Amino acid sequence: MKATISILILVFTLNLSIGQSKPKKTFTKEEEKALVKRLKEKDKVERAARKELKGTTLSALKLEDLNGNIHTLESLKGKVVLMNFWFIHCKPCVAEIPDLNDLKQKFKGKDVVFLAVALDSNKSLETFLETHEFDFTIIPRGSVLARDLRIPYYPYNVILDKTGKLHYVSGVLSLNIMNRLKRKINGLLK
Repeated sequence: MKATISILILVFTLNLSIGQSKPKKTFTKEEEKALVKRLKEKDKVERAARKELKGTTLSALKLEDLNGNIHTLESLKGKVVLMNFWFIHCKPCVAEIPDLNDLKQKFKGKDVVFLAVALDSNKSLETFLETHEFDFTIIPRGSVLARDLRIPYYPYNVILDKTGKLHYVSGVLSLNIMNRLKRKINGLLK
C-alpha cells in the first residue's frame, strides 16, 4: 500500500514538473479583471444571440452525412430533429455517446431524426467510429453550423420541431440532460 501511494505521489510530482517546464502566462490583477469582464460581455452577447435565434426556422439548412446523404429542412419537415454538437477529442462528448444511443432507441419508430454534428473531418470520424459505436447519423465538418447557431460549448444539443423551429437544450455536465432531451422530444411529438 505504501509503495502504491509513493508511486502515485511520484507520478503526480513528475506530471507537475513536466507541466511547469512550459512558461505560463501570468496576469496582473487588472489584466485578470479585464479578461473576466471581456468573457462575461462575450457570454452575454452570445446568450442574447441564441435567444434571438430560438424559435426561428433554419431555412438554409443543408447537411451532408458521412454516407453522402443530404439532409435539408424540407427533407426533415414533419419530424423532430435532435442535433448533438460534439467533437472526437471532447471527453464529455464521447462519454455521453452510450446515453445518446439509448435515447435514440427509446424513440425507435417515431418521427425523430438523430444527427451528430461533429467538428471533425470525415477521415477522423471514420477512424473514431471504428472503435466507438454512435448510432446517430454523423454529420462531419459542422463548425459553420455550430458557429451560426452560436453553440457555446460541447457537447450541446439543439432540437428542431416538426416545422423546423429551433429549440436549445443546454446542460453541459448536467446529470439529467438525457431526461431533459427526452421530455423536450416527447413534448414536440404531440
